[in-house]
Amino acid sequence: MIQKIDMNKLKINSFPLVSIVIPNYNGLQYLERCLNSVQNQSYTNTETIFVDNGSVDESCDYVAKNFPWVLIIKNSKNLGFSGGVNTGIRASKGEYIFTLNTDTELDPDCLLHLVHELELFPNVGLCGPKVLFFDGKINSTGLNKILTKCKAISRDLVLFTKMFDGVNPSSRILLSPN
Repeated sequence: MIQKIDMNKLKINSFPLVSIVIPNYNGLQYLERCLNSVQNQSYTNTETIFVDNGSVDESCDYVAKNFPWVLIIKNSKNLGFSGGVNTGIRASKGEYIFTLNTDTELDPDCLLHLVHELELFPNVGLCGPKVLFFDGKINSTGLNKILTKCKAISRDLVLFTKMFDGVNPSSRILLSPN
């Protein structure tokens, strides 16, 4: 069970903007649950950027009609996960970047927990939530590889900026490994 954070006991002074980047390719069947979980976050200083990678389903129309607060970016072709994420990051304004797959739902306090930890420990450059399957089991696929690769760049934003041209060097990443 995830520990609830009492908003009155938070040890942070500011609530920085979090940019939620959602790359999509024909993910219409997942969008309602995914975007409702984003909309129901207790941490509300967010922007949501939906990057469509040339879907042939009705994903963009569905998001535009049902979630008008979401910024929609349409790529003319499928740029893949990383291409979609990079497109979203370039359009983002947040101090923090959170990537989210369309087939994922967030716990209502997910972003609050992550921002709280990043604000409490400013030397941390990367964090992510525990990812669970719907049966409650931990989804750790690839997590150790991701964290191993990121250790070298997590404290060196100059290197990070050189590796990812166009990323705001003051940004830190909220990673959702899924």
